[in-house]
Amino acid sequence: MSNYRLLVLDLDGTLTNSKKEISDRNLNTLLHLQQQGVRIVLASGRPTYGIAPLAETLQLKQYGGFILSYNGGEITNWATGQLMYKNLLSDDVLPILYTAAVRHNQTILTYDNEFILTENPDDKYVHHEAFLNKMEIRATDDFLRDAPQPLPSASSWATPTNSSRPRVNSPCACRDASASTAPSLSSWNLFRKALTRHVRWPYYSTNWA
Repeated sequence: MSNYRLLVLDLDGTLTNSKKEISDRNLNTLLHLQQQGVRIVLASGRPTYGIAPLAETLQLKQYGGFILSYNGGEITNWATGQLMYKNLLSDDVLPILYTAAVRHNQTILTYDNEFILTENPDDKYVHHEAFLNKMEIRATDDFLRDAPQPLPSASSWATPTNSSRPRVNSPCACRDASASTAPSLSSWNLFRKALTRHVRWPYYSTNWA
């Protein structure tokens, strides 16, 4: 039996390959570990819906695994379906994020069950997010009207509408980023400052410059 009882895995660039799939070698190894009594936690900034297919591949229901989604905004016991923890944004946060996104020419999106909701469905990073999570894009002409609330604490993020600039995450989302889509620290701080006067900032302990 393994000396380890819990294995927490990041997904993109760690568990999955460039095709966002688990290799046969990794799959067989992780199934063997679970058979030895090790429980697996899939931890990601993805929404729960975007993690579920990997949880099924790894048979987390059978072996008592967990999903930590939205960068810790929700924790689900995948074997029982119990939502063990959730951290929700207060209702006044989303309008602040939306206003800051529009003012600084950003595309903001959020998740609504199996859909990605956005006012800019042609944005290439919106399409990347849809591919990553195997979700459909749903366009809206009024984001604040149609966005589901309350939202998990890391369920909305924004990207520059100018594709020549790097992707920017909203301060309530810490998405995995490749070198070509690295977040801009100055823009990250811009969104964080937009919230500082309105809400408590419990999501990160890192002190950004």
